[in-house]
Amino acid sequence: MLCPFGRDHGRYPIYTTADELSAQGLSCVELWLPEGKRIACAEEISDSPHRLFLTRQIVIASGFAAPLLGINVKKLSDEELEKISKEYRLVHLTFL
Repeated sequence: MLCPFGRDHGRYPIYTTADELSAQGLSCVELWLPEGKRIACAEEISDSPHRLFLTRQIVIASGFAAPLLGINVKKLSDEELEKISKEYRLVHLTFL
């Protein structure tokens, strides 16, 4: 049985198949990680009120990738980061 957690950590009903999840607008994905394969629910959260904060944290956590592209996210204002990242999509993954 699959029991994903939704936005704001509210519980969804328990579903038995990925098709049932999909019917409710939830996307089930398989991630291939170094420690093995994991199943997760993917939910787009690009419209989150915390979007800018989350984007900044993700770019910081990217390590060398942002500076390699000429982005010093620690020095960017919120307005500059918003301009650079307005096309970025944020996806929240919850492991099942």
